[in-house]
Amino acid sequence: MFTQQLRWLVTGGAGFIGSHIVHELVRQGQQVTVLDNLSGGKPENLESVKDKINFIFIFVFFCLIAKIVQTNETQACLQVTK
Repeated sequence: MFTQQLRWLVTGGAGFIGSHIVHELVRQGQQVTVLDNLSGGKPENLESVKDKINFIFIFVFFCLIAKIVQTNETQACLQVTK
């Protein structure tokens, strides 16, 4: 479908719909980066293309929630995100 290789960012790419989009883009030879916090998606959805994509896990999201609810994880999150 595309005549040249483009770079794509798929947010929520580990979810049901996002992973299908990722698979199709990879099939078409596109360069794909997936951004996901895995709150609803599963890494298994991307298993067959894991070596052909870049995956960015959004850990900061969980850190923000930890700060809001003031859990014991807040200090650990601050150390990781610095």
